[in-house]
Parts: sequence; structure tokens; C-alpha cells
Amino acid sequence: MATQAVLRNSEWDEENVQYHNQTVTVVFRRSRGQEPYEPWVIVAPSALMNRVGVSGLGLYAAKPMKKDQFVGKYPSHNVVGAFPTREAALASPAARKGHDKLMTLKNPEGKGVLLVDGEGGGPPFIQRVNDPRGTRLSANADVTPGGWMRITAASIPPFHFDKPLDFNVRSELRFNYGDDYWRFFETLGQQDNPIELD
Repeated sequence: MATQAVLRNSEWDEENVQYHNQTVTVVFRRSRGQEPYEPWVIVAPSALMNRVGVSGLGLYAAKPMKKDQFVGKYPSHNVVGAFPTREAALASPAARKGHDKLMTLKNPEGKGVLLVDGEGGGPPFIQRVNDPRGTRLSANADVTPGGWMRITAASIPPFHFDKPLDFNVRSELRFNYGDDYWRFFETLGQQDNPIELD
């Protein structure tokens, strides 16, 4: 089973492949210096978002995944700011500057949280995981305060290249972003929560 330590020391590779007349990205993982790479996750159009009438990318299991297995860490290279609480981070002007993939993570250097933008992060592309809000599906993963995504469902089946996208929704990773996240984005651009332009 993949632990945080195993994933922290993993090497990643990716390959674009054809799936039903579109290109998807298969992400491979291996322990540093070991052979062979194993399929880990797949970045493809989101069947979950498609169910609510939105197009975008999602992240799917490329192999069977089990409860308590870690998938990867949310990219934290782009720190937008440091704040005492998650609420303060989302209320900050920094959160309204057009960042698309915001998440608050525990500040590893002390108290409070870091507001990070996962856009542009590399494998395993945790920033591509969507919230099942508005569908009949529930979350099958969560994210630790430090940003590690962990499977919470008993099991997640692998993506099937011979099946249509909607069938593969069972393989799509999803986690609950939280009510405060949705309150923030539902009011973004309104008078009390204006978008800040540089």
C-alpha cells in the first residue's frame, strides 16, 4: 500500500493515450530507482462534472485502490499567502485574484494555514480531483490537513479504456471541498466578495 513516505520518494512519468477519440494522460509511479513503473492515475474529462453540465478534467484510479491508501500530495509550490485560519484565508484579497485551484494546507512552519493554488502542479495531479456536490455520488477520498489525498471508500475500481466515460465515474476520485469553499465561490464577484484584478 502506498504510504506518504513511499509517495514522497516516488518517481513519476506520464504518457498521453487515445480514449474514445480524445487524448487522456496516464500517470505512472515507481519507487525511486526501482523498476518497473506502474499505472497510478489517469487525467481525463470528468464524468462527475459532466453529470452537472460542466466540462473539465477529473482524476481516475488507473489501478484498484483501497481504503486508507494515499494517492499523492496536493501541489504546494504556489503559496498565495499564510493565514491564521482557513476562514481568514478564504476571506483574504489574495483568494480573490483569479486563482482556480485553491486549497488551504496546514502551515508546516508553525501555526495557521497556507493558501495554495494547485494550478500547474505536476503528477499525480491531485488538483484535478472534483467535488461530487450536485450529484448522487459521495466522496471516496479526503485530504489531510497537510495536503495528502487518501482513499476513504472500501475500494475504487480501475479506469476501463473499453468502457464509456460515464461508466468510469466509479473510478473517478472525488472529495468534499467543504461548505465554506462553496460559500466563497458562490459569492465570488458579488459586492461583498469582489474579484481583485492586478
